[in-house]
Amino acid sequence: AGAGAPRVAVSKRNTTTRYSEEYLAGALMGNPELVRNIAVVGHLHHGKTSVMDLIVQDTHDVDWNPRDSVRYTDTRKDEQKRGISIKATPMSVLMADLKGKSLGVNWIDTPGHVNFLDEAFAAMRMADGVLLVVDALEGVMSGTRLLIQRALAEELDVTLCISKIDRLILELHIPPQDAFYKLRHIIDQVNAEIAESPHVAEKTPPVLSPDLGNVCFSSARQGWCFTLEQFAELYREQHPSMTLPADALARRLWGDAYFDAARRKFTKKAPRDENGDPVPRSFVAFVLDPLFKFTSCIVGEDVSVVAQTMESLGIARSIKPASLKTDVQPLLKTCLAAFFGTSTAGLATMSRAHVRSPAAAAPEKTRRLYTGPLDGERAAAMLRVDPDGPAAVMVCKMLPGAEGGAFVAVGRVMAGRLSAGDKVRVLGDGFEPEF
Repeated sequence: AGAGAPRVAVSKRNTTTRYSEEYLAGALMGNPELVRNIAVVGHLHHGKTSVMDLIVQDTHDVDWNPRDSVRYTDTRKDEQKRGISIKATPMSVLMADLKGKSLGVNWIDTPGHVNFLDEAFAAMRMADGVLLVVDALEGVMSGTRLLIQRALAEELDVTLCISKIDRLILELHIPPQDAFYKLRHIIDQVNAEIAESPHVAEKTPPVLSPDLGNVCFSSARQGWCFTLEQFAELYREQHPSMTLPADALARRLWGDAYFDAARRKFTKKAPRDENGDPVPRSFVAFVLDPLFKFTSCIVGEDVSVVAQTMESLGIARSIKPASLKTDVQPLLKTCLAAFFGTSTAGLATMSRAHVRSPAAAAPEKTRRLYTGPLDGERAAAMLRVDPDGPAAVMVCKMLPGAEGGAFVAVGRVMAGRLSAGDKVRVLGDGFEPEF
């Protein structure tokens, strides 16, 4: 492992990657600017492991049954049996952003149960940013607040994923306008928690907003995840004549923005439709309303109508005819996953833009955590993430070995390189450089 990368292991679990693992481990991970270290955190059962399943599906050749909840990063038998994450699980993947550029991401899936928060805290110590996952129905919970404060204490970049959007449609049965208010309220709660934190008292608190690109929406159960820029790209694909760039359209899809169909332009004040009623916000009209109608069509219409809808959207060829005769839940996942395509491309773009690279985060992390002299050769190597400097590893947790006779150290390579067979010196809490 080179500098800037956590020491992680990838579990195969009968899957193969859609990329060269040699390229990921060598060329990409050797360039800290092209790497992100991100901990996936959130309250219990808010969908963290399910988001990881989406990432695995987009980066690996898997043939999972749409009916199943795989929980790929729950590698222990007791985790699969209980349906809950107990240990933090790191996983390195190669992702492609919306422009097709490669990004190596060291994801760390963490438990959400309060009894296992030490696992999440250790993961955050190794990371440079967090993906905060919040259930769209339950909203911000006590565990969410605790994790936000810890992330800010570790001075990590925070991005937000509002998960389980399908629950607003299929469980609450609320109209799109009310769903918008619900989502906006969750974002406002998270921003308020950040702004009121004592850890940002002397700084400008970061702001999370979909139009800034640091918030995404997902439904792992239905196989999709998107940012506003990603949704804007979908509109450009459906309407090639559109001249508005995707990033400009994305900025007009959130907040008090409305589309005036008569003048063919976006406005800040709601215009009236032909019946004299105010038109809905652009996020409702362009994102939620089509998503709600698409879901309603699949759930309530005949197979022939669903097939015609898929044909009109240009995704009929990617759906097997036999899939249209399956139950509603797997049919929803099949159709929506086909519509969104590589749904985590927006997540990769968000991670690249709003989470610092190891090279950018290393100086601050080294100054805050390293207790040795900062003017020495080792500290200098850590500050510049020098792969050719003296090796330095920050161990954040210990795992019991397979036979219980030894421990496996999990940590982040801050400088230098580690290879199998290397001899290392463990520096304890009482280490003094002069001795």
